[in-house]
Amino acid sequence: MLNEIIRIEEEKRYLQRIKAIQTKADNAMKKKAIDDQILNLLANSKEDILEDTELRESLAESKEK
Repeated sequence: MLNEIIRIEEEKRYLQRIKAIQTKADNAMKKKAIDDQILNLLANSKEDILEDTELRESLAESKEK
């Protein structure tokens, strides 16, 4: 019976670990996309970056995520 409990618990930990790894990968991809968007807006800004509302909105959104 103890062996069965250990097997179940190890499976739970394994599934939690896989879920954590997937979440970390998803978050890294989202961060990369946000970073790329901000860098693109900075590189292609035709006006003063302090006056660029799209850039300011993107920065504000990135702080929330």
